[in-house]
Amino acid sequence: MPGPCAINCTNGEDIGSQTFPYPAPYGSEGTGETYAFHPGGANVVLGDASTRFLHEKISIRVFAALVTRAGAEVVSPGDLER
Repeated sequence: MPGPCAINCTNGEDIGSQTFPYPAPYGSEGTGETYAFHPGGANVVLGDASTRFLHEKISIRVFAALVTRAGAEVVSPGDLER
């Protein structure tokens, strides 16, 4: 489900008290978000085996560049800041 947020939130629809596996057409949409049980963001492991804390207000476009490889985007350390 497209949406504006990347960390500690969901862009999926609220389907109430349904349990996994969710009924069609939902599948697992909106259930695989990056989430941490502490405020402010999440620790993530990047492809170079480094660990970074990503702020929950990170740009959705920067986050998408971090989790995809087909676009060959370059993300600078400054992009990881709020």
